[in-house]
Amino acid sequence: MTKIPSTLGFLFFSDLKKVLLFEKQKPIHHKGLLNGLGGKHEKGEDDVSCIVREVEEEAGILTHRVDWKVVGTLHWLEWEVSILTARLSEEINSKELEKYIDVSWYDVNNLPSNIITNLSWLIPMSTDTLNGNDFLTTIHYHCEEGLFRSSNQY
Repeated sequence: MTKIPSTLGFLFFSDLKKVLLFEKQKPIHHKGLLNGLGGKHEKGEDDVSCIVREVEEEAGILTHRVDWKVVGTLHWLEWEVSILTARLSEEINSKELEKYIDVSWYDVNNLPSNIITNLSWLIPMSTDTLNGNDFLTTIHYHCEEGLFRSSNQY
């Protein structure tokens, strides 16, 4: 089965103390939960081109290919999600994001309770990557009897 390629990006202030998160509207079981920015590849896009486009569309922030580093990949059923991370060279004021009502900055050390659960480890992995720790991880989610479990390969 061919997997649908997509991206999930975590964008941080330069000091890595704030992360930009998006309030999900779909799928319905994720409505109201916070996640990183990203989405499906468009025709001919690679992971970095996709996340650059998605961040501009979802938050109005222009980033560049060289800003982004790969953290790893999540695999689940028909999805293959590349996790990427970047650090802004200058901080963006939340007021500049006002027209993007579903996007806000959050304190990395005090994340709200309505985050998608894997952000509790994806965000620290992203900051580790930005701090120069070179590793890539592949996570395979398995669905058994309606429950999810993950297996890590390092």
